[in-house]
Amino acid sequence: MPPTTLAEPAADAGLADPEELGSDLLLIDGANARVVHSGDHDAMRRGRWAAARLIVIARTPSGPAVCTPGTMVPEDDENTEH
Repeated sequence: MPPTTLAEPAADAGLADPEELGSDLLLIDGANARVVHSGDHDAMRRGRWAAARLIVIARTPSGPAVCTPGTMVPEDDENTEH
């Protein structure tokens, strides 16, 4: 049975504060709605990038995460500096 919230896979992955992360990841729903409503297909790319940053932060044991070489983030953001 698939998860009913994004908090469930976050908890299964052992990420910090899965309930809060799952709530924050609702930005994916917002990005999808923007694509459907206005045809802004770039919204999904921006949403995926934001979600990746939230997951990196949730994986960091203490303090804010820093995007470093080798960090797994979406590769289609041409404005990303690592």
